[in-house]
Amino acid sequence: MNEPIPEVDRKIQAPEGLRVRSLMFLLQDKTVGVSFRLMRSLRPGLEFDSYLRWFVCVFSSIPVIAVFLAGSTLWRSRFIGVVGACLYSVSVPAMERVIANYLREEFALPFIFLSFSFFLASVSNSESGRKSNIYGFLAGASIFISLSAWHLTGFYLLVFLIGATLVTFLRPDLKQVQRPLLYVVGFGVLAGALNEPLRVKMFLVSMPMMLGYCLVVSYAVFARFRTSRRVAAALLAVLVIASLLLVSVLSPSRGEYGHVYSLILSKARFLLNKPADPSLLSPDARLLWLGPFQSPSLFSFLFGFAALFAVAIYATFGVLRRWMKGATTQGEMLLIYMSIVFLVLYLFVRRLEVFLIFFVVLIVAGALKDSGKKKMTILAALLSVLFLFEAYKVVTFAEATPLKEALLKIKRPEVESPSIHDRDKGEIFRRIKSSTPTDAVFLARFATSPMIVTYGERASVLHPIFETRQIRERVLECASAFYGLEDELKRVCSKYGVDYVLYEANQLLDNSELGDRYFTDNLKLMTSSVAFLMHFAPEWLRHFDPVYQTDYFRVFVVRDRPRENIPTPVLLPYSVQYDASVFGIDKMWAVFSDSLVAEAWQSMEEAFALSQKGGEFMKQGLYEKAAEYYGQTLELLPRLVEVRFALAECYRRMERHDLSAATYREMIQIDPYNIAAYTGLAAIYREQDLFTIAVEALEEGLMILPGNLYLMHELAATNIELGDTTSAIAQYMRMLELAPSRDDIRRALEELEH
Repeated sequence: MNEPIPEVDRKIQAPEGLRVRSLMFLLQDKTVGVSFRLMRSLRPGLEFDSYLRWFVCVFSSIPVIAVFLAGSTLWRSRFIGVVGACLYSVSVPAMERVIANYLREEFALPFIFLSFSFFLASVSNSESGRKSNIYGFLAGASIFISLSAWHLTGFYLLVFLIGATLVTFLRPDLKQVQRPLLYVVGFGVLAGALNEPLRVKMFLVSMPMMLGYCLVVSYAVFARFRTSRRVAAALLAVLVIASLLLVSVLSPSRGEYGHVYSLILSKARFLLNKPADPSLLSPDARLLWLGPFQSPSLFSFLFGFAALFAVAIYATFGVLRRWMKGATTQGEMLLIYMSIVFLVLYLFVRRLEVFLIFFVVLIVAGALKDSGKKKMTILAALLSVLFLFEAYKVVTFAEATPLKEALLKIKRPEVESPSIHDRDKGEIFRRIKSSTPTDAVFLARFATSPMIVTYGERASVLHPIFETRQIRERVLECASAFYGLEDELKRVCSKYGVDYVLYEANQLLDNSELGDRYFTDNLKLMTSSVAFLMHFAPEWLRHFDPVYQTDYFRVFVVRDRPRENIPTPVLLPYSVQYDASVFGIDKMWAVFSDSLVAEAWQSMEEAFALSQKGGEFMKQGLYEKAAEYYGQTLELLPRLVEVRFALAECYRRMERHDLSAATYREMIQIDPYNIAAYTGLAAIYREQDLFTIAVEALEEGLMILPGNLYLMHELAATNIELGDTTSAIAQYMRMLELAPSRDDIRRALEELEH
């Protein structure tokens, strides 16, 4: 926690390291760190996790203030500002991007929204030079902070400046916008000069800044020489064209946002529908057309925006009526522009819903403007109902509600991956941290790599910061290597100094539009690929040895020299996702069959449903009925060890010790590494006073899992019941050698010795 931020972090992008200060925006990290140290000096003992939760709650509430300020300025009514703020505070899009994560985007958004609000206030108070300057300064300072905190603030600034340009030149007086614009552009120059990532990206000659310069020059010519609006607009057009030519010359040498432009163009080309053939998209578009960069589903749009949009459309017509009468302000026109642009952008990228909701609630609150007393009463009642409805959705966000069920019947959201089960993702990172050298380098999927660095505390080759073409090309290279021959993956590992490979079941089994096979254009896959071997036939690998497995992950160590004896027996914990018999591998020849995978998923879902029913009967004490359902489950998936364990427990409760012991034996045969099978078997024998056989069962387990403290403890306890304290003492002494810090073992040993 107290370590300084390095210039180059070699864990994030092994082997050369990531230039942290040059590529990453660290204002959020510094703000959280400095404020935490300050608070801890005032309140010793304050835990960082607790402080961070409070920080997120307080900071993510700032946009509510921005909505109030913008609404009060736009509609010249504090009451309308309060209405907008209340609606924003209970809106689903504003809330769900902050729950369970807090990204740089969420840190920058309050300042982006404050900048917009202060800009409107400066324009609104243009007749008062002092107030206009104060608000203009605050607008510029806010955009300075947001530019220094999040790389995509520049994109927002470009959209905003285009809107300010269009709105301004539609009005006879350009002076209203001059003063706040100078502050915004001036603070943009300051951010580009002082912030290292912005300097590296040449932000001072970026498209938004070039447009800002053009606007400043055009306004200056208009004010100094008292030219007409047409002359100023013509000058602006010439300057913008010249600037675009300059930016086009500079941009190809950088390419930070090539993937964003490629994504937008591809979505426009295919009308927001991802093509079934991945080769029709560029690698950059395939890389980014994932997760929050997908278009919103009909469900998410209806659930998040439908009710608000119904009122917003009514309010928009009110603004248009005033516009036709020449009674609208520049702020109102700018609001409509920003709403339309971000609605279109939201349809391209769901992630931008956090921008859209800010402008939508301002329009909704504006429905109250210029309303008569009777109309105001009706609208206030309607907005009160809308507030309660939005609040209900937020409060029940994590629950299955009748509203959600109804919307899902209209159109179900896209399923992002097959039913791949990962019961404890943290387990793999704990194992990486405890069982690999501290200087180990891992190759994993780019989405998982940051967790290896953060939770496993090991170096990783990839990261998902895609602003440089180099890392995007590396992600494609590494992901593609899993679908070629084993030698190709070995070459990539040697190139980047990789010691371990973290493989995920998704890499082979997921052929959806969100999987790595789609991203790398490997929907048709050969069974000779290294991904197939890592998944179903690790004994045939020459360069990689499996060392650990969970339900979902597998860790392979990279061999210095290829293995000579193939195949080599491999013993790993059982997981149904890696069971070749479940997926019908014997029916496949040269080409991997996704249809067989689909059949396997269907069988697994049916089996899990039966198992769930068995569990329900188990809780009710209806063990015979539970055993019946567990038996049906095992007919579909005979090697499902968790169900066999539950079946053995049913037999034990029914006092069918013979069947229980036989079931535990079947578990051991399927999964020799299953600790619960050995301890369960020993417990069955102890219940029958067969202590000698119980000892043999535990010793059998220790032959497979030597040094397992739990098995050793059970063995010592069983020896005590058998009356063999000498063997029990020996076991406790061996346990102390393996875990000298365990006081409970030491106390148990002392009690036996005395």
